[in-house]
Amino acid sequence: MGIMGHRSVLLFLTGIVFLGNPLEILADETLHGDQLAFAVESDDDAPVPPEKPKVDLSNGLKIQPNEDKLELLKPIKPRSADEQMRVEALTWFSVGRMRLKRGQNQTALEAFQNAYKHDPQSVAILESLIAMSITLNRVDDAIDYSKKLVEVAPDHFHSLQILGRHLAQQGKIPEAIKMLERAIATVEFNKHSENYVRLMRDLGILYRATSNAPKASEAYEVVFDAIEHPEQYDLPDNVRRQLMADVMTNYEQLGDTFYQGKNYKLAISAYQRAIETKTGNIGNVIYHLAKAYLESGQPDKAMEELQAYFDAQRQTQGRAAYKLLGVILEAQGKSDQFLPKLRELAERDRRNEKLQFFLAETLLSADALDEAEQVLTQALERSKDPEGFAVLAGIYHKQNRPNELLHTLARAYAGRNQLNAIQAELKAIAEDKELTASVIAEGRKLNEEEFDFAHAYVLANLAERADEKAQAEEFYRTALSKTRVAEQKNSVYLELSDLLRSQRKFDEAAEALQQGVDDPAFIADLQTRVLFYYWLSYNLELAGQTEAALKAIGEGMKLAGRPNAILKLREAWVYYHSERNDEAIQRFEAIIKDFASDATIVRSAKSNLSNLYVQMGDQQKGEEILEEVYRKHPTEPGVNNDLGYLYADQGKNLEQAEKMIRIAIESDPDNAAYLDSMGWVLYKREKFEEALPYLKKASEDDLGQDGTIYDHLGDVYQRLEKIDLAVEAWKKALELSKVDAKSNKKLIERLNEKLKNHQSPPGELRPERPDSP
Repeated sequence: MGIMGHRSVLLFLTGIVFLGNPLEILADETLHGDQLAFAVESDDDAPVPPEKPKVDLSNGLKIQPNEDKLELLKPIKPRSADEQMRVEALTWFSVGRMRLKRGQNQTALEAFQNAYKHDPQSVAILESLIAMSITLNRVDDAIDYSKKLVEVAPDHFHSLQILGRHLAQQGKIPEAIKMLERAIATVEFNKHSENYVRLMRDLGILYRATSNAPKASEAYEVVFDAIEHPEQYDLPDNVRRQLMADVMTNYEQLGDTFYQGKNYKLAISAYQRAIETKTGNIGNVIYHLAKAYLESGQPDKAMEELQAYFDAQRQTQGRAAYKLLGVILEAQGKSDQFLPKLRELAERDRRNEKLQFFLAETLLSADALDEAEQVLTQALERSKDPEGFAVLAGIYHKQNRPNELLHTLARAYAGRNQLNAIQAELKAIAEDKELTASVIAEGRKLNEEEFDFAHAYVLANLAERADEKAQAEEFYRTALSKTRVAEQKNSVYLELSDLLRSQRKFDEAAEALQQGVDDPAFIADLQTRVLFYYWLSYNLELAGQTEAALKAIGEGMKLAGRPNAILKLREAWVYYHSERNDEAIQRFEAIIKDFASDATIVRSAKSNLSNLYVQMGDQQKGEEILEEVYRKHPTEPGVNNDLGYLYADQGKNLEQAEKMIRIAIESDPDNAAYLDSMGWVLYKREKFEEALPYLKKASEDDLGQDGTIYDHLGDVYQRLEKIDLAVEAWKKALELSKVDAKSNKKLIERLNEKLKNHQSPPGELRPERPDSP
């Protein structure tokens, strides 16, 4: 039911979009201008005369030696330069048409290009160039020629239509929409014409791609009406059949579009026609028809359709169908019938796993734990779906049965070698310290055979979520000893290194990653190589092992076998962090040049380069780099955060800086760096009470264990006259900064000075902190 993404627009260029070969369109088009029309009517099969050397006829010409000289006819009115150019254009155009008829597409294109050089204002020549470029898959050329045609003939409908379609193929959806809208506005369309229907179909697809449901619904209303009443639109039967069979405009898709546009009356009509013609996925259609009836205020009709879905024992909508049942019953004032109805459905459809699991989950919510366990136990005899085990774990959680809980979590993981199904349950258990301790204790009671990879891995994740880092590390290491599966080992090496890095154990984190690289089970695909060497070099550099970090990057690049932007960025950062500034600048600039087509990589390189210049004391240069990026990407969260923070740190453009940082925060409300930036700009604007929650939240995050964040938090506490808390925050900042003393020299000096000035006895006057950090 969702609005389609841009990738789906590629379907826009198949099927009936061009409604034929572009060359056929070219051959059928009515050419403009008397001379060009005459050229087309000439003998296309006549051979092209070879070019001959020019002969001087200024003194006449003798055919036979004894005859009088023939004098050249002198035209009463000689051709002008413009007329001569038109004749040349006409000649080349005729040659192009002739070559086209012979199937010589490439040389035909060259002839049309020569014609264009002589007459760049000719609509017919430009139309031919567009069609030939499309045929030869030279899409950029087709777009360029279309743009030129629009300049020559702004009201030229076909050029705008073709340009719109090719912009869509290029992924430039908003621009494509503008072109097609302009095409409609250029002429007084007969709104019951086949051409108008085609345009509305195209626009409907593009509106859907941009999630503009109301506009898509309006456009598709024309398509639906034309399909239902083809006689009113002069719509050929073959075109009607194509529209009905098209994956973008069949009855199901029309209904979905009307539903998204809240035109429920038309949605109902389209879904009913889909059922009558057996179009699309009938299970989905019936479900969506029930939703459309509900949204249109007809819950009884909605229940009829949903009951038809259940009676056919359809499962296409999974849990969503049973949730819809609850909503419809509530709308009917019959919420008390929900659980009995679920029981009835589950009894009639015992093999429907999703239904059995949903019933068990509903029973769990109603605290009918024994019945829920019974339903699940029976269902899981037939299925090992992790979703069922996740619900069963919730039951054991409520019943405080740690042994059964642990085994169920392990079985849920083993079902797909993923934790996805039990992530929420692991989080809930971790918040209960007593239950977490009991589950871990049960794990320690397991014998060697029982304590397999699944149990160890689940316990490691649970312990880490509960902030039991030592136990998490222990279980991760146990998990490594319990498997030879490459994917499992690689996951554990990465997660273990993350855990150690979060504790600032950079040497040990690097060691874990190196063990992963050296492990015979190490997966040798490019993505895994990049990931391991990327983090290995990072941890080695933070551990003070710069040469080893650069060597790791080199090994990664060698194995990758080609230039890798991510590794190149990491290499440049290593030089930056180790204060080898000239080499760092050189590498960041090389990345910007070599990977110019990758906007994300370029932004990252420029952001790092900006930071480097700021660290070197050249604030203006750092600011100029970020402002250049911001002009090109004014809505990109990272750029808004970085430039906003830089402004805030200098105490300038503070109102703008706050707006920029809010853009970043809206994109990722829990990002510690963004939260710190917001706290800092509010501090600079003397909004100390507002700044405090942002900085506290940033400091409570694992990624917020950063000296600068705690320094800012201390400054806010100081201005709020909470000196003890300020000192505590500054001490924490100093502790964290010393872990990476090389890159925090200035911060460490500043923190030492603050702490020195605030060691006086309680109640004694303490100096104010200066505005600049």
